[in-house]
Amino acid sequence: MSLEQSMQVVLQIIGTIFVLLALADIFLTVLHPRAESSVLSISVARVVWWLFRVAAWKTKRRDRFLSYGAPW
Repeated sequence: MSLEQSMQVVLQIIGTIFVLLALADIFLTVLHPRAESSVLSISVARVVWWLFRVAAWKTKRRDRFLSYGAPW
C-alpha cells in the first residue's frame, strides 16, 4: 500500500468520524433540546462566542460586532 492510498484511507476514516459526530449531535439536539447533551454544538457555540468577544475587544462598535456572533 502506497503512502497516497494509506492517506486516502485515513482521511476517509476521519471524515466518517466527523459525519457520525455531526449526526449524533443533531440526534441529541432534536431529542433533548434543553438538556446540554449535544456532542458538538455547545462547544462550537462557546468557541465562536469567545472568538467574537476577543475580536470585538478593541472595536469602537463592539455591540454591533458582537451581534454577528452566536449569543451564549
